[in-house]
Amino acid sequence: MIGGIWASVGDLMAALVERIQELGLWAVFLLTMGDSFGLPSSGEFAMLVWAGLDEYSLPVVILIGWLGAMAGDNCAYWGGRLLGKPVISRVIKEDKRVAAEGYIRRHGAKAILGGRMLAAIRTKVHVLAGAAHYPYPRFVVYDAIGALVWAVAFGIIGRVVGDAVGVTSIVDRIGLVAVIGAGIVVALAVVQRLLLPRLAARRLSD
Repeated sequence: MIGGIWASVGDLMAALVERIQELGLWAVFLLTMGDSFGLPSSGEFAMLVWAGLDEYSLPVVILIGWLGAMAGDNCAYWGGRLLGKPVISRVIKEDKRVAAEGYIRRHGAKAILGGRMLAAIRTKVHVLAGAAHYPYPRFVVYDAIGALVWAVAFGIIGRVVGDAVGVTSIVDRIGLVAVIGAGIVVALAVVQRLLLPRLAARRLSD
């Protein structure tokens, strides 16, 4: 029975790898862009997995991840700017929205750069920046810097992890890197969950 389950898992993994190979680097672009559309940590997962594959050039993976991240962030910004405060107020309490927008206006660089690095608040920061009508040229500059640092960091981590695994099968490589990458993402999420409430309370009181 165990052998049958393991064989089924292997077949599923092989099918997944086949689909991934068909998408190629488009998968990196779409998943990193998807971060801003409610796909939690999909960008981190994509960077950790694809950067860990020798089949792809690390600089190219980083470039695609950077472009995808910026595309998603800009969509979130314009979504917030065009939808406006009435729609956003339906999902975020009014007092929190006002406080968050005020913080973004006063500390735009820190908010946008920090929002890009922290998956737990990424979408909210960019949507609120748009709703607050934060100057778009500044948003683009800060977001580009944050997205580049993010892509380089997770790209390097993905390549180091991929090399450390040391297997030759692409199926095994993706499986192991995915497991390790998921562990890193979960650890980051836990840290953010514990630290963000205190940091947010401190910053909003500035």
